[in-house]
Amino acid sequence: MAPTRRPLLHLGGGAALAILALWVRAAWIPLFSRHVFLAHEGDYLLAFQGSWQGGWSTRLVPALGLLYRGLGQLSQAPELLLILALATGLGSIFLLVALCRRHAGPAAGWIAGGLLALHGGHAFWSGSPFHVIHPLSLVLAALVLAGTPSGLATAASGLAFGVGCGMRPELLAALPAVLVLLGSRRLAPLATWLSAAAVPLALSWLPLAAEGAHPVGLLQDAPRALASNLVFLAPLSPWNSAWALLPALALAGVGCWRWRRLGLAMGLLGLCTWLTSCCFADLGSRHALAAAVALCALQALGLVALWETAGQGALRLGVGLLGLLLVGRMLADCADWARRYYADPARLTEELHAAAQGRQADATRLVGCIQVSEETGMPGQRRSSHLELQGTTACLLWQEQLHHLRRTSLGRRDRALRMHTLYRLQALGLHQPPRQEDAMTVLWRLQDRKPWWCSLGLLGCDP
Repeated sequence: MAPTRRPLLHLGGGAALAILALWVRAAWIPLFSRHVFLAHEGDYLLAFQGSWQGGWSTRLVPALGLLYRGLGQLSQAPELLLILALATGLGSIFLLVALCRRHAGPAAGWIAGGLLALHGGHAFWSGSPFHVIHPLSLVLAALVLAGTPSGLATAASGLAFGVGCGMRPELLAALPAVLVLLGSRRLAPLATWLSAAAVPLALSWLPLAAEGAHPVGLLQDAPRALASNLVFLAPLSPWNSAWALLPALALAGVGCWRWRRLGLAMGLLGLCTWLTSCCFADLGSRHALAAAVALCALQALGLVALWETAGQGALRLGVGLLGLLLVGRMLADCADWARRYYADPARLTEELHAAAQGRQADATRLVGCIQVSEETGMPGQRRSSHLELQGTTACLLWQEQLHHLRRTSLGRRDRALRMHTLYRLQALGLHQPPRQEDAMTVLWRLQDRKPWWCSLGLLGCDP
């Protein structure tokens, strides 16, 4: 190919990728017509509008809150926050393209970007002003800059990493991946990077400490949560079962063998951030997003490595079919995210009717039972957390409502999937208060904890 045609080809590829990612995030997922500022997002909206009366905390971090407060001086249109998140999400895709292109070539970069563009969880959080997509993009920028042999780029990498972790402390788990890409045995570049990262990190965390909101407190239930969440793969969708994850890891291994430095960095990014995410009792897609990005990169590396070694003919056809199978799985998962995205509860009632199998709940059978919540244990919570009652012989009930079927920033869909993954549930019937369709509920009885192999979907187990 003539050198003069390559820039045009890359420009066309970049434009096509941007159009695809934008269509998924703003058209297929109906961002501007359905999005509602709920819970944490509502707090950021108040900060943007200048009416937030609370202090800083791990649900409203200073770095992002102050940015939104400044933007609020320019405009009071809430759509500005959605547009900023959308632009940041698109930027993170091209940062992954740049990272993979630098270390593994253009094909790996474009494939990784295409997979991330179609990733449902990434698409969802690319439309959220919560501190998810912004810190993730900053950490990806740190990874890109870490591989550049320049003192200025090294300092910029540290700065980006420090600000990103200041917004989302658990992203410190990405540090081993950055150190692999720094790849220098000299102390000076490492000292520069650490100094540049430490300053914004300290400035971001000091206001939290002054408010008594220490980031370490997020992991107070870590041992118990880790034991439960290691077999809960739903936040990693579309790699949400062992049957999907194990082939993906095998493909990743091929890519790591071909491009060892980038493969090691992406492997550490995925493993370390996933294990850290599992320490959160409310593990959801937002916690696992960095691991999902790493998996997209590793799948791209594996596909390109197989393509290069396949030679001609049937073997390359097989690699192409493998890629199409992966894309099909991601499209199906993204379609589910789009269907559930802040959906009208009335559109999801059929799922609850199907789960209840046409039965109505009989209140007389529920006397003496304990109602549990899929939420984490919190002071003042009316219902006991399911984590606190594992192993008890009491009659335990869980209510699945319409809001558990929707994809919103509250993350209740993930928590409902956790209950279905971890426990054998018996549907006792449907309950619907008169004239309150949004309150439709399926009552489930928790029979016992599933064996770990059932939770992973490795063997057929009774529901």
